[in-house]
Amino acid sequence: LPTTEPAPGTRMTDDKGVEMVYVPAGKFLMGSNETADEQPIHEVQIAHPFWLDLTPVTNQSYARFVDEGGYQTADFWTKSGWQWVQQEKITTPLDHDNFTNPQQPRVGINWFEASAYARWRSGRLPTEAEWEWAARGPENRIYPWGSTFDAERVVISGNLGGKIAAVGSGIRASGASWIGALDMSGNVLEWVNSIYQPYPYLADDVREGLDSGPDIKCVLRGGSWSLYQDYARSASRDYSGPFYRVGRSGFRVVGPPSP
Repeated sequence: LPTTEPAPGTRMTDDKGVEMVYVPAGKFLMGSNETADEQPIHEVQIAHPFWLDLTPVTNQSYARFVDEGGYQTADFWTKSGWQWVQQEKITTPLDHDNFTNPQQPRVGINWFEASAYARWRSGRLPTEAEWEWAARGPENRIYPWGSTFDAERVVISGNLGGKIAAVGSGIRASGASWIGALDMSGNVLEWVNSIYQPYPYLADDVREGLDSGPDIKCVLRGGSWSLYQDYARSASRDYSGPFYRVGRSGFRVVGPPSP
């Protein structure tokens, strides 16, 4: 029987109880002229649709991963990630004061932990291009909601008392991206699958699918509660080593093209 593609922003709940939004295939202009590492602006084709978490992964959802043996199940981890878990005897994420509310985004996790949780969800981390497409869309918005900055739509340094904010359906809805994804700007930086490399973005080069190495840097997107307005732009890029656990880095998950 013929199937109908969901409309952009259609919501569904996966089998772990996490709400996701539908992101269609398409093309957009990736990058900006604001900083050197965002240049050159170049067209990128997103060939396949996907489902993306509505919000960054919450403490509540990550706790289920921990409780269901996430840190004891090698199949969820990359080779280097599992070596790290075993050598360092890691059994839980790193908690930070005032950041443990069940509905706050999970921070204190590194790239390996984010990737392992995604596999537990039968998903993966978004590529850098997928993340930016979900934030900017075909209109190539400067911010997820449009081209004019509005501090009421975002959690950045100076406007929420120095901590992350709870997330969920209907919270900061005015800051939603074109497909309805929430908190893609501000609140927490988000780990993506991609290795930090110069533009133009080429999906088939060495930036996707690597595990780890002494000089590997993994991309973080979206700004955070501890960063300023410029980092809240949809094109802004940051990076860190895959072992680094801090109180401003979270993530969200990509799922397959059908629920």
